[in-house]
Amino acid sequence: LMKVGTKDGKLDEKETKGWKDKYPPARRELHEEAKKLGGIVSGEHGIGLSKMEYLPIFVEPTQIELMKGIKKLFDPNNILNPGKIFGRGSIY
Repeated sequence: LMKVGTKDGKLDEKETKGWKDKYPPARRELHEEAKKLGGIVSGEHGIGLSKMEYLPIFVEPTQIELMKGIKKLFDPNNILNPGKIFGRGSIY
């Protein structure tokens, strides 16, 4: 997490000590709370690599399998973003 303040009209970023240990559990907790409140993992920007690990909080395994099937149907040779969300080398 970053502390951001203004100074002379510019952003001044300072790293918060210990954020690397606190961020992943806090982010997971925020996603779980969003799910309870009826939220989704992503809006208009898609899932992306940074949110992929949180996808199972919001969708069932069968939905992930359906997404993988659609990817394979439209990209059988895995040439579109290879190794990203779905495909060889991906986390799924």
